[in-house]
Amino acid sequence: ISSDIRVHPGMDFYEQDEKDRWVKRGRYPVMLARVVDASGVPVTLHRTYLTPEGEKAPFDKVKKQMKGVRKLAGDAIRLVKNPESRTLGLTEGIETGIAVATGYSFTINVWSMLNCANLALTQIPPGRFDKIIIFADHDELDVKNAYRPGEHYAGLLKARLEQEGYEVEIKVPPKVGTDFADVWVEYFQAKSIRLKVASGRS
Repeated sequence: ISSDIRVHPGMDFYEQDEKDRWVKRGRYPVMLARVVDASGVPVTLHRTYLTPEGEKAPFDKVKKQMKGVRKLAGDAIRLVKNPESRTLGLTEGIETGIAVATGYSFTINVWSMLNCANLALTQIPPGRFDKIIIFADHDELDVKNAYRPGEHYAGLLKARLEQEGYEVEIKVPPKVGTDFADVWVEYFQAKSIRLKVASGRS
């Protein structure tokens, strides 16, 4: 994982009460992520509040993005920087990006785009990559818009990048309502069970 991901041992966590007042709920470890533009210039910071054990903090909204210098416009968290690889993997969430990076043994570059709308706006440095793999979330159907957001925005990005000359592939998890972080957890759990069974037989 690149140095654009850091850990802070304890930051104050605030949330709004029923009267819309900001109330401090304690201090929690935080995963800090730096968001940069296509030139590598920082745009904002993203925070994920955790428990000391590494789970998400016990609140509804543990992911908070700082205001930054402007709104996101295709900016990314560069999770894996592999100068030898000409392939770039794109995900929405940070955890999904880490799962993809782990699955590929950190042999490809991986960026988190934070959300599907920003994914569609991804800005890529000219001449750096040849192939782009979009690891789309397999979202539930958005009935109002008649599409699945993850795949819809991934398709928009694919069309644009192909026009720009990139080789582009979209990968989607088989189960509705999952992303590749879920796929990795399921694989890891299944592998752990197989190892326990094999150990018991021996």
